[in-house]
Amino acid sequence: MGLASQTNQASQVKKQWVYFPSLKSVKQLSASEQDGSFMGSDFSYSDIAGRTLDQDAHKVFQQNDKFYVIESVPVDTSDAYSKYYTTIDKSTNIVRSVSFYDRSDKELKRLANRKVVKVEGELVVALSVMSNLKTGGSSTMDRSKIDVKDNFGDNDVGLKGLKAN
Repeated sequence: MGLASQTNQASQVKKQWVYFPSLKSVKQLSASEQDGSFMGSDFSYSDIAGRTLDQDAHKVFQQNDKFYVIESVPVDTSDAYSKYYTTIDKSTNIVRSVSFYDRSDKELKRLANRKVVKVEGELVVALSVMSNLKTGGSSTMDRSKIDVKDNFGDNDVGLKGLKAN
């Protein structure tokens, strides 16, 4: 299964598509589906797709010798999260954890990137765990087997890339 997203900069509308290999079909997700559970896990589709920098207002919340903690507040007040805090390792610039807060400002979920590997000279997060503090559940995303493709172009990403699979 693949996931692609695109943001219309003028209206800040984010469109997402999901590719289902067994059906050989691409489906556009509605706005309400983007905040829904990704295949029954504690990740949402929007957690998987990520965000663009301009979707949030960011500030350095804390820092020490090893980490930055960035507070991000979505510009769109209808966003599923009221804010989130991202902890970044200063030595590698890798995200180590993210705490997501619901619209009531209660911590809802916590992402922990537990394993980082080097793939062709680049550090890549290989194991992530999303803990749902509301339900007590958690989901693990294991990307230990990563295949790197050299000539990665525009036709490999986005809706075109999904349809080509």
